[in-house]
Amino acid sequence: MSIRTCNFVAAFAQFLGPGLFDGFAEASLSHLLKLSGTTKKIIGNAAADVAKVIATTIVPQRTFPVLISGAMDKNVASRLRSFECLKIISERSYEDHHSN
Repeated sequence: MSIRTCNFVAAFAQFLGPGLFDGFAEASLSHLLKLSGTTKKIIGNAAADVAKVIATTIVPQRTFPVLISGAMDKNVASRLRSFECLKIISERSYEDHHSN
């Protein structure tokens, strides 16, 4: 059930794109980062993959507070996933800045 939900959220984010999915991005990302810290590796990896899809899809300004709070989480896996998403967003911003 969790993996199917993760797949749905990823497809939903890609379908709606940056403009329409931004309203859902904060809540989705927050829950996915918590889910990525679970002890079940399959679910944790699926949640992390979806978090990365969201990080590449959305406008990053609204998700920085969620990612920063995730980076300060007690769970090591959640912190790692938060930093991975921050890295994706910073690389995307760098590419956007230098492509113009």
